[in-house]
Amino acid sequence: MPKILTAALLAFLCAIAPVVSAQATPKHQQIGPPRYSPSSSLSVSSEPEDAGVANGSYSNEYFKLDFPLLAGWREDVKGPVPAASGYYVLGRLRTQGDLKGMVSIDAQDMFFAPFPVNNALDFAQRREHQATVLSQEAIDHAPREIQLAGHQFVRLDYSGASFHHAEFYTVVRCHIVAIKITSRFPEIFKKLDDNMAQLSLLDIANPAAGGGPVPVCVKDYASDATVIHRVDPVLGPLFAQIPVRFVIDTKGKVKHIHVLNSLPDQAKAIEDALAQWVFKPYVQNGQPVELETGILFEFPPKNRRQETAASKH
Repeated sequence: MPKILTAALLAFLCAIAPVVSAQATPKHQQIGPPRYSPSSSLSVSSEPEDAGVANGSYSNEYFKLDFPLLAGWREDVKGPVPAASGYYVLGRLRTQGDLKGMVSIDAQDMFFAPFPVNNALDFAQRREHQATVLSQEAIDHAPREIQLAGHQFVRLDYSGASFHHAEFYTVVRCHIVAIKITSRFPEIFKKLDDNMAQLSLLDIANPAAGGGPVPVCVKDYASDATVIHRVDPVLGPLFAQIPVRFVIDTKGKVKHIHVLNSLPDQAKAIEDALAQWVFKPYVQNGQPVELETGILFEFPPKNRRQETAASKH
């Protein structure tokens, strides 16, 4: 191989190495220079990405999800940090030794999805379209509603390139939670189908909207009609869109802040400002209740970008 080509290849591998490392490193173990990651402040609370395998089960406290592992299965490498679109890779499970099957547990925050999502069926039908049109895969069973362990799910089955896929979707706390099974072997699906009946999830009357032991979730609650006092975060001139979920207590104060994906200085600016916001309390059945909502912070703000663009003409 020519020396120039060899040098270029080495430079390319060195350039992508930090990216690969970031995708496989849990958020609490990130090393090196600052980079995009989630951040939380104010009261201690579980987040969607706080999950893992312990005592033979995959557990996620935020969704109250518990998925028992089959004998001979283990946790795979950690996924990347939450995306700016609100998409989470929550967990990867696989067979030990030879890879005979994989289970992926993901979530899409409905507040920040790049396309409209009303329910689990909407999401499954979009996935069906992607499988057929973009991946040229065959639909074995179209999306249909099913009951699993006392919860409403939508199931989609499709296949391609000798692999079969069974995907299960439900809504918990304004997130689409997806459990995806991939394998070439029918016996894997039989075992996992039986195992799916043993999972547990947030057990309230309406897990999609929250309530009870967790805050009610409402999209776009922060508006001129509900914000009593606000302080805008101050950042540099670089353009950024930063998704933030936060909890408002029964007195209208911000109780907890979760910045999904940002640089550390951006997260601190947002957290310092948002902690000072005051809202009208959210009332349900005549009583104020805790509320979880989201906002997409933009830097510079839209009005400032429009003013800058106008000044150039």
